[in-house]
Amino acid sequence: MLRIGYFSRISQVAVQTLRYYDKLGLLRPVHVDHFTSYRYYSIEQLPRLNRILALKDLGLSLNQIARILEEDVSANEIRGMLRFRHAQLADQMQEMQAQLARVEERLRSIEQEGKMPKYDVVLKTVEPVLVAGRRIIISENLNYPIGLPEAFQEVYAYTKEHRTDPTGCGIAIWYTPVDTTTNEDVEAAVLLKEPMLESERIKVHQLPQVEVASVVHQGRMKDFMQGYQAVLSWIEGNGYEITGPFREVYHKFVGDRMDDVVIEIQFPVAKVDL
Repeated sequence: MLRIGYFSRISQVAVQTLRYYDKLGLLRPVHVDHFTSYRYYSIEQLPRLNRILALKDLGLSLNQIARILEEDVSANEIRGMLRFRHAQLADQMQEMQAQLARVEERLRSIEQEGKMPKYDVVLKTVEPVLVAGRRIIISENLNYPIGLPEAFQEVYAYTKEHRTDPTGCGIAIWYTPVDTTTNEDVEAAVLLKEPMLESERIKVHQLPQVEVASVVHQGRMKDFMQGYQAVLSWIEGNGYEITGPFREVYHKFVGDRMDDVVIEIQFPVAKVDL
């Protein structure tokens, strides 16, 4: 089961919206802790959430959506409805383009239901590495980690100033749990060939050897969270638990080429004792 913040992050739907859908009976949590009132969801609820968002982008009210869901409308019927709305939006003014893009994305998500996943999750050991990093707090990160690109620029500028050439690619190390969406503690780090002087802002340290569940996302940046969904689903389904900070390794990432990125997601894991 996934805590509501965790589910919010991988589905890219605000926590407040999920709570509202629960109140209306559109998407109930699979479990509510009677002591803490924490809501818990399941990966298997993502298809229903995709349908809700797709129908909402068609302009339907939440009451209408509830009735459609009760009738168990098929993916083919929703696909036809979405395509009709797509044609309508294409004829409207330019400011409607954002809504049109959302419809296309939700349509693509629904069409992927039931197909084999395109991600291969692997369990591997990552060797210790020396890094220089700048650690920051991101106040909110529902769609974009504000401040992280600037932190990487600062680290690269520092290494250049000290005539040290980083080796390999940049790594984002997330120290707060994956279900956190506010005040996230993250480090923008680069690999080093050898030790160098650190500063008050740039710290040099060694990342430990760790066993990770890893998946590589290759393609559009806007589809990046699908990689998270795949690896988190694998961890839950194979009896593992997350044991520490997780990493994003940017094997290929150019700021003006967001349709062609290669990013590896690594979660340190251990087998759950039954």
